[in-house]
Amino acid sequence: MSLKSLRLATAGWILIAGLTLAACDTAEERAEEHYENALELVAAGDVARAAIEFRNVFSLNGQHRDARMAYARMQETEGDFREAYRHYNLVAEQYPNDPEARLALAQLAIRFGDWDEVRRHGERLAEVSPDNESTGAIFALLEYQDAVEAEDETARRSAVARIIEIKDDLPDGSIASHVAIDSLLRDGDMRGALEQVDAILEREPLNERFHQLRLQLLGQLRDLDETQIQLETMVQRFPESERYKQALIQWYVSNRNLPAAEAFIRDQIAASEGETQTSFRALLLRFKRETEGVEPALEEVDRMLASGAPAELFGSIRAGLIYDLGNRDEAIAEMEAIIGEAEDTDEIRNIKVSLAKMQMGVGNEVAARQKIEEVLEADPGNVPANKMRASWLIEDDMGDDAILALRTALDQAPDDAEIMSLMAQAHLRNGSRGLAGEMMALAVEASGSGAKESLTYARFLIADDEYNTAERILIDSLRRDPSNTEILNLLGRIYLELEDWARAEQVEGTLRRFDSTQSVKDADALQVARLQRQGRRDEAIAFLEELARSDGSIGGPDVALVRQRLEEGQVAAALNYVDERLESAPDDPLLRTLRAAVLQSDEQWEAAEETYREVLAENPEIEGVWRSLYSMKLRQGEPDAARAVLQEGLAAMPNAANLLWAYAGQLERDGDIDGAITIYERLYERLPNAPVIANNLASLIATYREDEESLDRAYTIARRLRGTDIAAFQDTYGWIAHRRGDFEEAIDHLEPAARGLPGDPIVQYHLAAAYAASERYDEAIAQFRKALDIAGPADTRPQFERAREEIERLEALRQQ
Repeated sequence: MSLKSLRLATAGWILIAGLTLAACDTAEERAEEHYENALELVAAGDVARAAIEFRNVFSLNGQHRDARMAYARMQETEGDFREAYRHYNLVAEQYPNDPEARLALAQLAIRFGDWDEVRRHGERLAEVSPDNESTGAIFALLEYQDAVEAEDETARRSAVARIIEIKDDLPDGSIASHVAIDSLLRDGDMRGALEQVDAILEREPLNERFHQLRLQLLGQLRDLDETQIQLETMVQRFPESERYKQALIQWYVSNRNLPAAEAFIRDQIAASEGETQTSFRALLLRFKRETEGVEPALEEVDRMLASGAPAELFGSIRAGLIYDLGNRDEAIAEMEAIIGEAEDTDEIRNIKVSLAKMQMGVGNEVAARQKIEEVLEADPGNVPANKMRASWLIEDDMGDDAILALRTALDQAPDDAEIMSLMAQAHLRNGSRGLAGEMMALAVEASGSGAKESLTYARFLIADDEYNTAERILIDSLRRDPSNTEILNLLGRIYLELEDWARAEQVEGTLRRFDSTQSVKDADALQVARLQRQGRRDEAIAFLEELARSDGSIGGPDVALVRQRLEEGQVAAALNYVDERLESAPDDPLLRTLRAAVLQSDEQWEAAEETYREVLAENPEIEGVWRSLYSMKLRQGEPDAARAVLQEGLAAMPNAANLLWAYAGQLERDGDIDGAITIYERLYERLPNAPVIANNLASLIATYREDEESLDRAYTIARRLRGTDIAAFQDTYGWIAHRRGDFEEAIDHLEPAARGLPGDPIVQYHLAAAYAASERYDEAIAQFRKALDIAGPADTRPQFERAREEIERLEALRQQ
């Protein structure tokens, strides 16, 4: 290369380098300009435009430490703590020894309750800035958390004292108070915790978190007056929150302050407009309907329509009220008129769903289903229509299809507790109890611990003996609705199971304070059950006698007292008691039936039957008397007479479920399996959610029908029994699983079934057959022999002939 060329090339590289440096300087300068602009906008309170300027900085200079820290602080101030954390974390990654970023991360992690992150950033902060005053505060909080996890009460209280001393060094002044309150609650000092909360709210009257905490504490203390005042305060402090308004209305209703509830709703109607006003108007109508009846609600909706309320929506509500009055044809005609030629809007589609519900109510299922399909064809995501379709699918044992429909609805309404409850039903029908439980828990959360969802989930948990979790769910719901006697009653039953007598007694007292007829009856029943479980039978009897005589009415106490006497073998005492009660009410059918039951227990058959017949002659539609007479004939060893009683009862009450149930059992014992299946199918159509009916129907189909279609039908019905701990249900599902070739699952269900029903030869046979199919020959032979021993030589059912054949076959195989 010539010297001239070299000089030119060198000049070129110098030029390129100079241009590059100039460009870098320009980028940094531009980034700095955007940064300065962002700071000015933050100072002026223009956060939205400041965010744009910060993003410009980051696109030009991703390493701009000050800009990233300023942006994170801005987001933290605005309450977007996750976004702030992300950018503080970027600074910590780019500048690992930056103490300000580490401190900010530790402080936010405290807010999140992420103690692993608090420890990580706190330890790093101590390394890079050992003299930082906040480090001690962070480690004091970690000491508290460690003491809580270790259940070390002394260390916990010591940590609290230290935290309070250094509270000014904490990222949020309320954290020290939170810790102090948490510690007081762990010590059971709710009054002390409330004092701490009150002190904070005096300084920070708009601190929503502490208002919520105060409400919870008052609920736990059962301070009803202060709870109402707190709810009213929260509505005033946070007027944009619909949640607090709904909670206050619910509070007024639960505490029977109906004038205050109505006045509040009307105030909200007057103060709002548009959709919010429409929502409160609809709420007022529901309130009037539930508290005063249909006619006052109808008058109210007429006034609303006259004052310009949306005609289609409130016209459909009016039609619904007319329907509730019993004028069903008129209501349906009004709904059809509203739909008429109306444009197909979301509102009209929802009105069509309401019409479908009315059509179902008058038995026109075909029209209802057509209407729902019409809605879904126009709007596949329509939530009410998908819910209704899913409920049909669940009843039709099409759980998987129901779940698909509900997922579509959930996409449109992710916080709809009813959808989650329906999904739980579908999972239960499929036998997926774990998934059902998860959906029930989500429904409770979505409803804000609503009473309906909480009671459903609690009963589910109780069935699995998860009493402590059920208790927590009910207590959370009770805080929202302290006057709900159904929640209190179930809570009392849990305490009986846990043998927590003190808290059971506390529930009794709370129920009595409501002073309603039902709440007092619930309290009485809890007290009797508690005395019995405590072995205080004499006290229980004395209490029942006092109830029966002081109340004056006839009912539960009489039945419970007679049952108690009979359980203790005191037949004469029971009879004397009933006769004494009959002196003041000689024609009462319940007392006469009780007298017949006492005579029956004493084997005074003729006298008992005479009394039963006298009651039935006057009251032929008392199902319980027919059942008692039927069971008495069976006990006497008169199956033909028992069958005749059932036929008489069904002639008088053709749709009586319990008589049909007994008749199906009678047909099964008589060998009329097809007749029994027909009855169970009829019952199953009426009561698709009754597991015992599903069990018996599936069991008969799987045991006595061999075709694949019948087996599939049995499996569809029996899926809900999967994983149950009821021996009869385990046997049914296990046998169906065996017939479907799933031998491992069959044995998992049939082994506990055989243990639970040791005297049932068919159950033992089923387990033996499953062992044989799994090539567990020794166990199968022993189990077949056990089944034959229990059945005895007189039992000619085909299963036992097959058992003998199987023993021969398996012994031959074993000798090969």
